Amino acid sequence: MEHEAQFVRKFTNFRINMGVEMVRLLAVSGSLRQASSNSILLRAAERLCPEGVLLIHYEGIDKLPHFNPDLLENPPEAVAELCSIVGQADGLLISCPEYARGIPGSFKNMLDWLVSSEEFPGKPVALFNASPRASHAQAALRLVLETMSARIIEEASITVNLLSSRLSAESITADPVLGPVIGTALGAFKHRLENQHL
Repeated sequence: MEHEAQFVRKFTNFRINMGVEMVRLLAVSGSLRQASSNSILLRAAERLCPEGVLLIHYEGIDKLPHFNPDLLENPPEAVAELCSIVGQADGLLISCPEYARGIPGSFKNMLDWLVSSEEFPGKPVALFNASPRASHAQAALRLVLETMSARIIEEASITVNLLSSRLSAESITADPVLGPVIGTALGAFKHRLENQHL
């Protein structure tokens, strides 16, 4: 899985950039749709990251095999790469849509592979919700993440209304309302990650 391996190398290579220790965020969209508002929101977040933050998008959800506990001792390469990438990240930025009042199956499959991993427990997570109507999925996602011992950073978690907006990442970035909301959340996430051991 060369594509995923490149993410790990990039995270490692950019831990220190121009003498500055970078905060590394792994952005994960729960949708496989190319024009997903959740993915677009995360692309906008990449553009709005404060100085000192490196955001990389994990795009390997559709490459993961179906979860099988029998494979945990010797996981498939795609799963091993996922765990490595999560372990390299200082925090996860998740944007997940709602399907049939729940979490999309492909995204839940990814979480299932991480349940027993050493890399995920205690991982700081910020939730970026692209639709106020996705309340059932958000509640289900929070329950799953809390069960997995994630640390949800509330001040870095936001809900914006991109439903049927057809806004691009560029237009979201330039929007006088959405841009500052996203930027403030990212700043709060960075601050919490930089001070979590104080």
